[in-house]
Amino acid sequence: MKKILFFILLVVLFSFPNMVYAQEPQYAEKEVFIVIEAPLFSNYPTMDAYVQALLDQAEDFANKFGLKVAKVYTEMTISSGNNIMLLRSEHKSTETLIDELSSVPYVLSVTPNYITPVPDVFGVISPAIVNIAVGGTQQLTLIGVNKSHTWSSSNTAIATVDTFGLVTGISTGAVIITAMTEDNSIALRMVTVTPTLIPATSITIEPKTASILVNETKLLFAVIEPIGATVNDITWSGSNQEVVTVNASGLITGISTGTATITVRTEDILTATCKVAVIKDDRSSSTGGGCSTIVYGIFGFVLMFTLIVNARKFSKAKN
Repeated sequence: MKKILFFILLVVLFSFPNMVYAQEPQYAEKEVFIVIEAPLFSNYPTMDAYVQALLDQAEDFANKFGLKVAKVYTEMTISSGNNIMLLRSEHKSTETLIDELSSVPYVLSVTPNYITPVPDVFGVISPAIVNIAVGGTQQLTLIGVNKSHTWSSSNTAIATVDTFGLVTGISTGAVIITAMTEDNSIALRMVTVTPTLIPATSITIEPKTASILVNETKLLFAVIEPIGATVNDITWSGSNQEVVTVNASGLITGISTGTATITVRTEDILTATCKVAVIKDDRSSSTGGGCSTIVYGIFGFVLMFTLIVNARKFSKAKN
């Protein structure tokens, strides 16, 4: 099922998800975000194989239109079922790219690469993920901004929002819901509207087990089945923060040696776990061993040299 996504958020929300901005966003020239339907995750044996398929698909698309792949957003692709990529042209303007690529039948969305302005005021629209069915509703809340604000939708034919932040799905697609304060600071949240509510049946973490070093980081992926299922929010947690921590995006960080369990949970109580082992970086000890080897080597050389000199003195004395 195709879901049209506007990915102005890829820079605004993906890079700085908890910020409100007061400046009008500008976009990078000769760059566009492209969204096309991704291959099914279930067709691939491992997460690595699926990620490689996404990269290959993006490369094939870019080559077909004489473009270069700047980045493929694999994490968002896995959660949305659409391949989201940033493409760059050497000669064509952003406006030309949008005009040409918007007419391609299997392209779901083409948007500029908006440059994130300097953050002015902080805040966040909750919940972080909003998927509703046609006719469904979702209450949005602006958190962290103690100012009066107004709500608006980028496309009221897809979803509307009332003065209290209640969003109603009108037709399939995706919109950007904006909360604007008195001083024109804005917070953004993407809302996807599907024809019918698709319940999530399972959630898994890829990889299912992980091993990292102290102070090392690794990104875990929450894979929800079926692709396109309606999940408005997921939360990550860890069993022992003294061993490993996890943030809201599934990024784990090794704190000290040991083992812990990372858990991801959906709002309707689907859960999955990943066993994480944090191990000591032995490279420092191997360096120490190298130093020891050098010391012993020098000692051996000095000892051998001393024996040779003494042997020569003994030989001369004998003669």
